Amino acid sequence: MIGKIDKTHISELMAELTSKQPRSADKTDKNSLDASVQIDYASLIKKATEIPESNIDKIETARQLINSGLLESAENYKQAANNMLVFGI
Repeated sequence: MIGKIDKTHISELMAELTSKQPRSADKTDKNSLDASVQIDYASLIKKATEIPESNIDKIETARQLINSGLLESAENYKQAANNMLVFGI
């Protein structure tokens, strides 16, 4: 039965079928929406560098503690290491 199939007929049939199918993959839709994320890096950097007024006192206190050397103790080192393990910081 397979021997009776005409090879030229199959290639003609395949060419006819492929020419009838829409070529949606070849067409580009110029009106398609852009789904990319638009990021303004300058505004993100500016926002990150701005210090809220409520934190200025806390930051100054932390600077004074760091400069005084009071934070440098074995207990503080252990607590910092523990916090890194617990909080992943």
